[in-house]
Amino acid sequence: MTWPDTPLREFIERLSQPTPRWAGGAAAAVAGSSGWALLAMTFAIIQRKHPDPGIEELIAQALTSRDQLLILAKSDVAAVRSLSRDHTGEAIIEATRIPLAILKLAHAGSLSARHPARSLLSQAEPDFGTAEALFLACQHSTQLIIAANLPHVREPERTELIGELRNVTETS
Repeated sequence: MTWPDTPLREFIERLSQPTPRWAGGAAAAVAGSSGWALLAMTFAIIQRKHPDPGIEELIAQALTSRDQLLILAKSDVAAVRSLSRDHTGEAIIEATRIPLAILKLAHAGSLSARHPARSLLSQAEPDFGTAEALFLACQHSTQLIIAANLPHVREPERTELIGELRNVTETS
């Protein structure tokens, strides 16, 4: 069985092993993917009750972002494996770019969780709130990872990554 087909229990068990292979970036990506899954579900319920092409686009975005984050979780596992062998060069850049990509999707999720359509289904408020909390945790986690990795990234990549990070954090 390959990632992302790994059962949840197996993922959690691997995450708890005393090895850096399944690290915080993968956990953050799974949290973000769960947030997007909740948004897809709640927007689909809203769409059923209040049909709107804009909501259909939100559902598509949620499903795409959910899947992208699972792919990024797998990529993070591979990047951490490479980083454990080589703490310089491309390995550290990749181990920083992947959490940055996860951060971008989590940030977009936070914005989508606050979409005005949210008010159309008051009983889904806990689901929207949970999605938003998952996105915030994902963002915080990835910012910690990026901050830990950036000092080890050489120029000009470091400046580029810092610029991308600012673009995300300044649009909150």
